[in-house]
Amino acid sequence: MEIQYTLSGVKVESFSFSQIIYPIDQEKTNEINKLFNFTSKPDIGIIKEHNIVRIVFNVRGFLIGDEKDYICVRVCFDFIVTDLINIIEKDGKGLEKDTYRPFLAAIISVCYSTTRGMLIEKLMGTNLSKFILPIINPNIFLLPSIVKEKPKKDSVYKQHKS
Repeated sequence: MEIQYTLSGVKVESFSFSQIIYPIDQEKTNEINKLFNFTSKPDIGIIKEHNIVRIVFNVRGFLIGDEKDYICVRVCFDFIVTDLINIIEKDGKGLEKDTYRPFLAAIISVCYSTTRGMLIEKLMGTNLSKFILPIINPNIFLLPSIVKEKPKKDSVYKQHKS
């Protein structure tokens, strides 16, 4: 099934980072670098009345064993989907239906890659620039019940409203 969509809005809702303070000892510095990790999670919502699928992508970078977040970013993406209402009301399962997994994987991939690029650009020149979101298979995000009827925010739609 072919689904036509357009990326209609991208907004960085929040971005913060804190530099890592490294010890002088190079061996300990290398050890710290091995402990850096990322978590990322998309929240997917549907705004039926505007034919929008909204993905809010949250990423945090941290050292394993440390409570502090060294990188936090929240980016909101809006996709206008042709005939969205018919797609989600067709059989009552909406975008949860397995038929739409390739579509969701495609738009999540766009969001993840864009967020990855934003992080590379924003962290350039800092001691966090060596920590890059890994390239992943976007299907890892497609767990049951990932799509929600009401997204958390509609700030991107308001900005890009025609």
